[in-house]
Amino acid sequence: MKMRSGALAIVATVLLMVGGTASADAVTSDVDPESASTIAVRAADQAASQGSGPGRQQTQQPPGDAKKTEVEVSLPSDTTSPVEITSAGKRISMSLPDVKVRKAHQARNGSVVRDGVKTDLVIHRSSQATKVMTVLADESAPTAYQYCLQGARLAALPGVDGAVGIFHGVSQQSSGPAVSALHAIISKPWAVDASGRNLPTRYSINGECFTQTVDTKGATFPVVADPSIEMVQWLPPIWIVTLNAKDQRILVSSGGAAFGAAVGALLCSGSTPVGAASCAALGALVATAATEIIKEYGIKEGCNLHVVVGLIGVQNAYRSGTC
Repeated sequence: MKMRSGALAIVATVLLMVGGTASADAVTSDVDPESASTIAVRAADQAASQGSGPGRQQTQQPPGDAKKTEVEVSLPSDTTSPVEITSAGKRISMSLPDVKVRKAHQARNGSVVRDGVKTDLVIHRSSQATKVMTVLADESAPTAYQYCLQGARLAALPGVDGAVGIFHGVSQQSSGPAVSALHAIISKPWAVDASGRNLPTRYSINGECFTQTVDTKGATFPVVADPSIEMVQWLPPIWIVTLNAKDQRILVSSGGAAFGAAVGALLCSGSTPVGAASCAALGALVATAATEIIKEYGIKEGCNLHVVVGLIGVQNAYRSGTC
């Protein structure tokens, strides 16, 4: 294990991460923690504005069927409160990893720094993303960090390497399937060590929580990892249709056509640029996909079926609960 110590190491790590350099003239070993955090965030901001940095995806021109979603974020100033995210009028609370925070303070640029025992958190809001920089001090630091978004549903986005979609309900009837629409994206995860080496990292999803796991084998510490929630997105219409056991039985008994029509109506019930005919067609695809899964696995109480559908058709399907 190799180590770089103190605030200088954190600054050097992030500057290396975004392709810069940390010269002796620019950074000294007596930089205070607040200044170190400020410099680190500024370096990350510069990389984001240039479309660079680990895991940063290049901005694409919005497709004709996409909608622009503004996301407002409120950063906590204490040691325990969640990050409050408001997207399209929907509020989501994101709890941060438990790093046994000893104190919290605010950097001069507005970033919130939480000093933990073996891991520090730097929470920063930029014009493009909300970043949570997780700084692992040494090899004894945990390698898995869990974030939970109360009031949201999470799902991997097919065709977007490593990214996770944040979905929020657009229709929740007293009976019948629930529909959630894509509101924001958690970008592809990245992690980098103090030598500038990219480390293997991934997300795993469990309901409304996701965990970032970092492989620190052979890493030079400290290690910086970052999940970023995109602030302004041109989002294509993508939904998650959730069927509980009762919904699944109704689908089987009523037939796919009637059920598909009902799902199509739900897809069009929210704010979407998709026309009624397209929604009806997508509803039929959802019914067909769900029927095939039910034929293979059957129906079990407490086991929910989720179908991810977009304009290109059904993109994914999975089950959750007691299956």
